[in-house]
Amino acid sequence: MPQGVIPDTLHTFFRLTGAERAVEIFGIRLVGVSAETAKKLLLTLVLIVVIILLGRLLRAIAYHSFRGRGERIAFWARQLVQLAMAILLILGIG
Repeated sequence: MPQGVIPDTLHTFFRLTGAERAVEIFGIRLVGVSAETAKKLLLTLVLIVVIILLGRLLRAIAYHSFRGRGERIAFWARQLVQLAMAILLILGIG
């Protein structure tokens, strides 16, 4: 099967229509759902996963860096990492 071609059985249930490539399921056009919005949703999910993994990495680095220096320093290091990840997420999605 050539790349980018939808099989006939799937094409009866799901297809992209019109110039804006809106999604149509069972002949019902879903308003606001298009190939472009699906791409944006996918990129947003990738951003969220990357930020979560980055946050875990930075928390692990902070844990190993401040181990044995006191509970307060470790607490504030974790808070700083979480604040930075929240700001990145807000700026990335916004």
